[in-house]
Amino acid sequence: MAQRKTGVKRKIILFVLFTGIIISVVSLILSFVIASRTIKQEAGRNFSKTAFIVSRYANDILMQKVEEIRMHLTSPMWQNAINDQNSDYAGKTNEGIIKFLKVNDIEWLKAKKDSGFIKKYLDNPMGIRLRNLANADNNLLEIFLTDRYGGLVAASSKTSDFYQADESWWQKAYNQGKGAVVIEDISFDESARQMTLDIAVPYIENGEVLGVCKVVLNIQQIFSTLETLPFLDTSHVSILKKSGLVVFHKDVKPLSTHIISGDIIPQWLASNKLAGVLKEHLDNHKIFASIIRLDNPLLIQNGVEWYVLYGKNLKDVFFPQKDLIFGLILAFLLTVSFTVPLGYYLGGIFTKPLYELHVATEKIIDGDWNFNLDINTNDEIEQFADDFKNMVERLKNQQLETSNARFELEELNKNLEKKVEERTKELNDAQDASLNILEDLTLAKDSLDKYSKELEKAIRIKSEFTSMVSHELRTPLAAIKEGISIVYDEETGKISPEQKEFLEIAKRNVDRLARLINDVLDFSKLEAGKLDFNIKGNNINEIIQEVQDIMMPIVSEKGLAIEVDLQKDILLVNFDRDKIIQVLTNLVNNAVKFTDKGKITISSVLKGDVLLVSVKDTGRGIKKEDLPRLFHQFEQLEKGSGRKTGGTGLGLAISKQIIKAHNGSIWVESKFGEGSIFNFTLPVGE
Repeated sequence: MAQRKTGVKRKIILFVLFTGIIISVVSLILSFVIASRTIKQEAGRNFSKTAFIVSRYANDILMQKVEEIRMHLTSPMWQNAINDQNSDYAGKTNEGIIKFLKVNDIEWLKAKKDSGFIKKYLDNPMGIRLRNLANADNNLLEIFLTDRYGGLVAASSKTSDFYQADESWWQKAYNQGKGAVVIEDISFDESARQMTLDIAVPYIENGEVLGVCKVVLNIQQIFSTLETLPFLDTSHVSILKKSGLVVFHKDVKPLSTHIISGDIIPQWLASNKLAGVLKEHLDNHKIFASIIRLDNPLLIQNGVEWYVLYGKNLKDVFFPQKDLIFGLILAFLLTVSFTVPLGYYLGGIFTKPLYELHVATEKIIDGDWNFNLDINTNDEIEQFADDFKNMVERLKNQQLETSNARFELEELNKNLEKKVEERTKELNDAQDASLNILEDLTLAKDSLDKYSKELEKAIRIKSEFTSMVSHELRTPLAAIKEGISIVYDEETGKISPEQKEFLEIAKRNVDRLARLINDVLDFSKLEAGKLDFNIKGNNINEIIQEVQDIMMPIVSEKGLAIEVDLQKDILLVNFDRDKIIQVLTNLVNNAVKFTDKGKITISSVLKGDVLLVSVKDTGRGIKKEDLPRLFHQFEQLEKGSGRKTGGTGLGLAISKQIIKAHNGSIWVESKFGEGSIFNFTLPVGE
């Protein structure tokens, strides 16, 4: 018998496979291009909105500082200080006044800080008030007042000059006697010895400028709150000059480098783009960013042109593309795996009738006339099969045995069909069961995804709300505190002892509210991982003795004793000094609250590769059922109106987060009625 020739089926399979691959590749490329464009457009809109929000927030920071100065200038003490110095010039000519001020300017430059001439302006009541304001505000480097001729009235520290009227900022603020608020561009301040932002606000009475107040602000400190905005996550914010020179960027010295090339911002403004890809010079990598002008009217009025850049690493922005590519590749593989059996099936359709004709021919050659040829393709192959059957019919009369063979073949086919039907039914039942299970799993997954998204949204909203409320409370609280201080110091007039007692109560409650807000902000920063730590070698025993000295008045006031038990040979251990002092202060303060008699002991000891610090008290102890919730946020063991101790309920939660950030552990050992021991560990050698 001649060798059978094949290949049609293989060609059909390859044709279907290559067709499927081409369609899949084209679809993959089109989907990738469309998805990339969609992600870029959506990210551009979101980045533009976020840049606008950040610019509004920065604008609010500047306007808040201006309003604070204006509020201070309404104080009788401030006004009297300026008016008193202006009255000293009565009867003198302008030329005589200016000559007098310039002589004082020369003497001011030569005088030492402890000279009587300097102290006259730094240690007078107004100078002391200005120094207290500067010490209370981390943003404030220097603040001073001048009279209507530019002479110094009072200052928080020694200024670079006594006579200010020849300075451009003073002349702008005086504005020919009409007055104008001045915000200078960032510059190096000789008095503060660092890069600063200067704001000058005139004191106007009856339409006439009687004096000027100037504040020198730490440019990095005043905009540091931008780093804590909850929606920034892995992105960053920069404030730039039009040339791309940095004004503010986390951990970057102002005016020290260009964040972006100098020609980018003009090109950006000319093209009206929402967002785009830039090359950042700091890390020399590409970012996706939006740039928007800081439209502060006072900056524009003074010719200061700043821009807000909100950017994110390009890989983070287009991270969804990875999932898209994975999905498209999976779809491609599924398509390829589907086209192979499809090609096999289509190849079978085309080659099956040819194969049947070939089999029939071989049987006839072998002398076997008992075969059933049933081809229904409605094409030339069927026509050829019909002609072949006619030929066989003419020869079939010569072979009577063909009928018996045909009957047996039909019976065999019937049995085969029955078995195929039974097997097919079993497979269909199994497939239905699998689909039901898959549907149940899909529903369960959708429910779980929905709950996870809702929970994540609730946590994010809570964090944003807490941070926003805390920031918004700070400004009115500062105004309330200043107002109470003015009345309490009898600057607005005499007050009775009873009124003074009520004001003392108000001051204590304002201070308590300020501590609450600071605790909430600290906890929000710790929870978001945005609180900076200054980790370096420190002596833990010195820290413990410092806390003992700090807490001694509070402990003694309650009739308790505070002792230390320190291991003497402890070397330097790496930790943040201020944060560990905060933890120890929280633990000792907690012990004082819950101890009515006896003593509090702070101890330190090395335990292998960790440093163990303990705060032990002889107080009332903690119930066993209360221990698990002790370090939870806003948790108080005493509830309701019967509560005897105050506090925010955040002290132990903040302490736990601080110790956790040091890779340490914190726990409590206590028996109700027998006192408590709060322990925490710090790694040695990290």
